[in-house]
Amino acid sequence: MSSPPPAAELHQVVKHYEEHGQRQVVLAGIDMVVHRGEMVAVVGRSGSGKSTLLNLIGALDEPSAGEIFIAGSSLNRLDETGRARLRRERIGFIFQFFNLIPTLTIAENLRLPLELNKLGAAAASDRAASWLDAIGLGHRAASFPETLSGGEQQRVAVVRALLHEPPLLLADEPTGNLDADTAASVLELLERLCRDSNSTLIIATHSNEQASRCDRLFHIDHGFLTEVMR
Repeated sequence: MSSPPPAAELHQVVKHYEEHGQRQVVLAGIDMVVHRGEMVAVVGRSGSGKSTLLNLIGALDEPSAGEIFIAGSSLNRLDETGRARLRRERIGFIFQFFNLIPTLTIAENLRLPLELNKLGAAAASDRAASWLDAIGLGHRAASFPETLSGGEQQRVAVVRALLHEPPLLLADEPTGNLDADTAASVLELLERLCRDSNSTLIIATHSNEQASRCDRLFHIDHGFLTEVMR
């Protein structure tokens, strides 16, 4: 029996933009393979292309050249409807900013992506409640995001990204707005939930502590990606 395809695979991926009549190269022929269940960190200075790389893997943007595969399926061959379905069903996103919908309660924020994935309202409510209990925020289900601390909001954002059990999770500076102690607790939660669910995690970060928690480490600089052997 053949082994399953990697969670994410990039072949000579290029991304450039035209600015004031000049080409600005962000990624210059990236090759990368991330296997299922791995936790992978991508480090680099601000503006090095970390977020661009995650946006391409997450089908939020399209490469200028090269090909990207998610679980063996080529993103290049998907139309926008197919890309939207893949994002909704197979990928979870965590950003530096919590991106919770301020007019919805915490429970409603969690139920929304489940219901968009056609999970019935009762099942979505049960799953949201169960996950909130698991992270110690069950008592805040009826609260609105603005009433929670930054750390609490990011814990909810982590759960929201994992709630529909995506095979691939992408985290872009997920603790960038948090103090050191709160960041550490969020990272512990993220690692535990990923390991428990066997989700593949790719995290873009400035933090050596975050990177040290991962199985593999990549460094991005001037558009080139290299794996750091440890």
